[in-house]
Amino acid sequence: MIRCPITEAMHEVRYISRAPGLAAVLILASLASPPPATADAVSPSLMVAMRYDDPGPGGIGTAGEWIGAFQPELALERLAPTASWNILAHRRFDSYGESRRPRVSNDVAIGTVTNHFAEHSQVTVEGRYFRSRDLIHPDPESPLASTETAWASGSARASFWRGEASYQVRARTYTSPALGDGDSRSWGATIHPFRSEQQTWSAAWRHDDWRLSGDTDLSASVATVGYRRQHTEQVSSSLEVGMAEVEDDLLGSRRRDLALAASLDGLGHMLRLPFDARLRVTRDVSTAGAAEAWSSLGGAQITVRWERALEAEGGIFHEPTRRDYVSAEARDTLSAGTILSLEGSYRRARPRSVSTAQIETYRASACFLREVNTWLTGTVRYSLARQVGTGGADLPDVDRSRVEFSFTAAYR
Repeated sequence: MIRCPITEAMHEVRYISRAPGLAAVLILASLASPPPATADAVSPSLMVAMRYDDPGPGGIGTAGEWIGAFQPELALERLAPTASWNILAHRRFDSYGESRRPRVSNDVAIGTVTNHFAEHSQVTVEGRYFRSRDLIHPDPESPLASTETAWASGSARASFWRGEASYQVRARTYTSPALGDGDSRSWGATIHPFRSEQQTWSAAWRHDDWRLSGDTDLSASVATVGYRRQHTEQVSSSLEVGMAEVEDDLLGSRRRDLALAASLDGLGHMLRLPFDARLRVTRDVSTAGAAEAWSSLGGAQITVRWERALEAEGGIFHEPTRRDYVSAEARDTLSAGTILSLEGSYRRARPRSVSTAQIETYRASACFLREVNTWLTGTVRYSLARQVGTGGADLPDVDRSRVEFSFTAAYR
């Protein structure tokens, strides 16, 4: 499969959290010993790149310069009827003119493990880990920061015919003492007292925590009853109603709110539109939701996504923030071995207590990829990143553009 190394890493659906430096450990281990017999694919690769960074007028960072880079990467994959997994890890090194030694720019590790141990039972563990000292973080959903940043998320889910249990965690850390760390956790369980192939009744309980600098600022326990209907093979809908009990340091009291959740999958198919879509909206501690639409037009794959969530991302905001994120991607196979992709995103984060303060992050990129032969791929990529703080959000503005030329040699 032909891909842009970093872009495809960002668009993997599921991930596994790893410690810093895991990419190098995995690659060295693969060179020191043969791959396990159970693996369907072991794909080490090496990318060599040259890029030019322009901080823009008044932008933070060094003046425009050419920067060399190399990136060892290892991809592992196993597909089997009962158990499957895939892991991708890489470490990037940048070489600057004023330094004799390359320095680590970022670490990335992503993956998923799934075990089907019965007909309607499975366990899935997912996660991702990003660590970067580059101003343009390799995770497209991260804010831009001039300090070293690490972001990790993971989840574990066990599902059965009569219920499921899950645990999720997200954490973001900064090396600068002026920026606060943040993490959130969620765990819960669901039972299905009545279930068939077309409809499911459920009773669910979930607990969420949002913590900043080690202190819990907000927590909520949510209990709901729900109904899900599989209308056709492509169309399904669900509705949940219940109660949320919230402990909020901002308001200084415990309160109870109505909890609602609704979802619809297969909207485009149901309305016979030239695209398909899914939508989910929830209301408990705050209003959140997600929507995604996708289509194939003339051979091009187009995806648009929107998400609103309450997060503990830390940084200059020392309280949970309301995050809005919109992204769009178009990918077209121009010919055999040639791919053109365009991406853009907008991200806004606002603290709950100050509605006027916000951080806005804009990203855009264009990537042209050409397979030179079966083991060598050439890529030209242009990226643009801009971030501004308004309404009391005190942080340096970022306005950076980057052009990069790279070659990736991969063993398949």
